[in-house]
Amino acid sequence: MPAKLYNLVPIWLCLVVFAATAAEPWWDNAWQYRMPLTVIVGLDPGKNPLVVVRLERPDADLSSFRVLDGSGREIPCAAREEDGGCRFVAWRLGEVQILEKLPFMLYFSRDPKPVLAPADIPQVLPGMNLLPNSDFSRRDQAGDLADWNPTSGYGVKVPWNPENRAQARVVEKDGGKVLALSDISLVGYVTSLQEGHQYELSYQAWAEAGGGSFGVTVWMQEKDRPIPHYARRYGNYKIQSSVPATGSWSKCSASTFVYFDRASEKMMLNNKKLLPNTGGAYINMYCKGQAFLRDFRLQDVTEAAGLMVRPGEIEECQR
Repeated sequence: MPAKLYNLVPIWLCLVVFAATAAEPWWDNAWQYRMPLTVIVGLDPGKNPLVVVRLERPDADLSSFRVLDGSGREIPCAAREEDGGCRFVAWRLGEVQILEKLPFMLYFSRDPKPVLAPADIPQVLPGMNLLPNSDFSRRDQAGDLADWNPTSGYGVKVPWNPENRAQARVVEKDGGKVLALSDISLVGYVTSLQEGHQYELSYQAWAEAGGGSFGVTVWMQEKDRPIPHYARRYGNYKIQSSVPATGSWSKCSASTFVYFDRASEKMMLNNKKLLPNTGGAYINMYCKGQAFLRDFRLQDVTEAAGLMVRPGEIEECQR
């Protein structure tokens, strides 16, 4: 059965297909599937880099993923699932040399297995999307967009009604489903951010030419306080982004933030690691005129490493 793998930070997946060698013995017949992987180390991998592979296999039990190195030795790994069902498998490489090529075999199964929990694998992996309902496919009990609401400003949610429902709809455009917006601001909450980590906001947006606009602001929030609230420690603490109003699709990404330092009374620009006591954010998207949004992501890139993974073809165990 083929698997879908996608580009992500920090791993670029080159879809070079090669079959697992038939003569290679199966590690354990209790695992139904395996896939060969080749990890290619880049020029700046860092110390003990983290490999992350994104795999779209909803039939695979999350507890079943196992990684073996080229000698057949099992490597401690961890698997995570993001909102939307994609699975991520991660493990550490230890000491590596630049441009080194390392073979691995990834095993998984439909049946549950003993859960692995290596202490050095973060709970949130690079590439995992932290935004709720980021493809806008889920609806709440009333039939409105789940996890997103119109906002009156400052992160305050207001109820959906017939007028604002018409201003935010999921439609077909350019070969896929996108969020269509018209003169409206929406807000959603994220509660899983960590101080000292770096995050990247990315999306593709289409803003109406001739006076239109579209942007997204991530307003950071303090720990242990309900969202939204006024941040007492830092002023104007945010990741901010926008796209040009060209009437065509534009890609946007931002991974630095600004804030107002109350002690020095200065704006601090181009900061990367979130400030102490940060715990969440409210995400404010806003548009003037007509706009469309797709590929909407917020991910932790703290451990982004210069690695390339070449996946092979999935093989099924012939029991």
